[in-house]
Amino acid sequence: MDILLRPQDFEAAKAALTSVGFVPNQVMNVTIILDGPEGRPSQGIRVIWAGKKVKEHYASATPLPANSTKMSGKRVVDLVELVEMKLNSYRDKDRVHLRDMIGVGLIDAEWSVKFEPLLNQRLQALLDDPDG
Repeated sequence: MDILLRPQDFEAAKAALTSVGFVPNQVMNVTIILDGPEGRPSQGIRVIWAGKKVKEHYASATPLPANSTKMSGKRVVDLVELVEMKLNSYRDKDRVHLRDMIGVGLIDAEWSVKFEPLLNQRLQALLDDPDG
């Protein structure tokens, strides 16, 4: 799971999480919140910094919390920002998620002009061949 945080909110989030047994950790320069001292990084909560690029070569930065919607008492990034994050990462699992969104009609041809040129090209490739 990922959590999108502004850097200035990290200390408050860390205090809240550690108070219920979570343990902040660094794994390969990524902040991970582990489920206790014996928690495994692969099952931890990965901290994504709002308004910053996850990797230097990404086309765009992550969204800010203002670009979110409250659902069931939780803040969730809006669909446009989620799609942009998936297009930036563009791993196999991200492409699968994007194809699923195309398949259920959340994303269509009108979306292929919403992002940076590289991301638009990636999305267009998925739209052209949604079965991959």
